[in-house]
Amino acid sequence: MATISGILTDGAGQIINDCTIELYAKKTTTNVLMQTQAFTVTSDGKYSMNVLPCEYDVSLIINGFPKKRLGSINVYSDSRNGTLNDFLINPKESELTPEFIKQVMDARDDAKKSENNAKKWASTIDTSTLVKKSGDTMTGQLILSEFGIKHRYTDSENMMVSRTRGDNYAHIFYDAEKKQWQDKLIYNSTANAWRFQYVNDVVINGKSVLKTGDYGIGSLTGAKLDNPDETLKGGCYATRTTEFTELTEYQNRNDSASLVVYPAWTEKWYVEKLAVVQSKTPRIYYRCATPNGKQPFYESITTANINNYLPVGVPLPWPTNQPPAGWLECNGSTFDKNKFPKLAVVYPTGKLPDLRGVFIRGKDNLRGLDPYRDILSYQDDAIRNIKGGLPTGNFKALLGHSKIEAGDKNGAILTQSAGDDYIASSASSTNPRQLRWMFFDFDASRVVPTANENRPRNVAFNYIVKAE
Repeated sequence: MATISGILTDGAGQIINDCTIELYAKKTTTNVLMQTQAFTVTSDGKYSMNVLPCEYDVSLIINGFPKKRLGSINVYSDSRNGTLNDFLINPKESELTPEFIKQVMDARDDAKKSENNAKKWASTIDTSTLVKKSGDTMTGQLILSEFGIKHRYTDSENMMVSRTRGDNYAHIFYDAEKKQWQDKLIYNSTANAWRFQYVNDVVINGKSVLKTGDYGIGSLTGAKLDNPDETLKGGCYATRTTEFTELTEYQNRNDSASLVVYPAWTEKWYVEKLAVVQSKTPRIYYRCATPNGKQPFYESITTANINNYLPVGVPLPWPTNQPPAGWLECNGSTFDKNKFPKLAVVYPTGKLPDLRGVFIRGKDNLRGLDPYRDILSYQDDAIRNIKGGLPTGNFKALLGHSKIEAGDKNGAILTQSAGDDYIASSASSTNPRQLRWMFFDFDASRVVPTANENRPRNVAFNYIVKAE
């Protein structure tokens, strides 16, 4: 009986494990029946077989692959123990012919000659330039095949291979437990790019490298947001409006939204922007994050929500002659109620007020300062009445000719009363009375600015109205 044992490896020296070696006895002897025996190879590639003398066919069975015949072996009663390879390469008795023995002798002589030549060549080599043992320094250039260098791990069967593959230079990791190869780092010479494959993190100077998709940057979707109330790192997060209970108008909508975090000087103070995808209409909100928690949201004014803050129909002063898009001039003209339905709700007659050259006055609404006014009604100009007169009484009357009558007036001046008076017929009269004729007028421009209207100081703007 011979013991055939060893470690099973392939042509590249790689261990073959978790497989079965099958021996088939090709004939029946006094000790062996013509049958098959199976021997298991362990996870570390080791095998051991106690084999009785006989001729056997040897096959290898690897899970998931068809049986592979390795050859035949002969075990004799005086066979020495050895490896499977030793028995596979031993010649059979029928092959031990004089010619075969001559070939062996010639091979031995050739080997001896090669040994001598090798020694002679080796004597010419400067061994100081060779790597002789671990730790020696090698100089010069080492050129490897495309299969590169294989690095083993000290505490496991894992390996890392550095090799070329097409136009790629790759670092490839072998997970022995999973029996799986994975590219970790690849340089592609065509694209002139380094690629980290199946790597969770890349650290440079103690800091992780930001990758596409981290915190939603450079990604088609934002980073997942689990809790919007916690302190967040700067980035763009995917969320939904139902996560923000204070925005009550969205609680039954569950709209998609993005929460953008703007880092500030300190980690507890920063600004958040919530962009809501409300159908096809965006809504934008801002809030502050503080050490005391997240503060209320404030909505930004956009063209989508401006009607909430500046409703259709409101007039505004505008500094040019032409109103901007979406606005009309308040010039008393009519408008198309079908084209501007929101404006028609405010001005159901389809006619705008004419604010050219006039001021807007607040409606009285029962205050009593300007009663009995309808909304949008026009009011002409007016001033409070100015009253006055000359002093009256004995010896204070003004004299004139006989045509002066009570009620005579000119502008703001009115003759309140008139009467007859008499004077002496000659200068020799014992009681003469002197008569002085007086004419006068009233003109306010002598003391204040005047015009053809009453007005305060003002600047001319063009009143326009929001139409949509």
